[in-house]
Amino acid sequence: MMLALLIGGAGAQTRAGADETWQKLLVKGHHLAYQCQGSGSPTVLLESPGAVSAAEAYRGIAAVLAQSHRTCIFERLGLGRSDPLPPGRLQTVKGRSEELDALVLRESGEAPVVLVGYSLGGLVVRHYAATQPQRVAGLLLVDAVHEDWMVELKSKMDPEDWARVEDAQQWFRQRLGYDHWDSQAEVRATQLPENLPVRIISRGLPYLRVRFIGISEPAVTLFNDSHDRLQAQMLGLTSRTSRVVARGSEHMVIESAPELVLSELALLLRDVLAAAHNGAHNRPRP
Repeated sequence: MMLALLIGGAGAQTRAGADETWQKLLVKGHHLAYQCQGSGSPTVLLESPGAVSAAEAYRGIAAVLAQSHRTCIFERLGLGRSDPLPPGRLQTVKGRSEELDALVLRESGEAPVVLVGYSLGGLVVRHYAATQPQRVAGLLLVDAVHEDWMVELKSKMDPEDWARVEDAQQWFRQRLGYDHWDSQAEVRATQLPENLPVRIISRGLPYLRVRFIGISEPAVTLFNDSHDRLQAQMLGLTSRTSRVVARGSEHMVIESAPELVLSELALLLRDVLAAAHNGAHNRPRP
């Protein structure tokens, strides 16, 4: 539960009952669950935030979005209706990008998709968009983790506080098979296409539930100040990146400000459709 507190989730969700709208994708011997509803191009794919079921995380916006666009929710191993995590399994964003690619090809073919990355899911969609630029038309990053955040916290925190943060990361490795530390390095080594439309929503309130992992008050302040500064820094991701702040929200932005999320998605989709109409293509950086 410690990392769930660290990033704002509620931990791995219990397995839900049968639902015929859910399908299974077989990737490297494991079944990953996903649900696609609605119609309308481009397809919008909602990436799991990491420590919580995607169906749970996006329940405030998925049905509304499906009224105008084909909308897919993707569950990772150990979450929702996907297979349990195999013993010893450890992934980084590179492996998760490969799984994401299998879903994009199945549900969208050669047509580019719009990806929503929430929390830790932001690292996954950024890596995928950088390594498969022809398949991505735009990104929405919702209080997404920055690849330098943990590195900065490690360098500036008191050793006792950092040890508690490391305990939380170890929980994530053991319970959900995800190596956050190496994932940061993988994202750091990539660059998004220069003209990719990207919209960022950042939390506007400090995340105070991080106190539950037992860090000191100066560490709580550092945790939030570092997050806020790096969120602003992400404005440099592409030449078409914009950012808004959810003033009344902590980390659970989709839960507390669904109207803002849907509004930013609508603006992103407008930009994507305009670019498609004008024949614009993602350009690699020089």
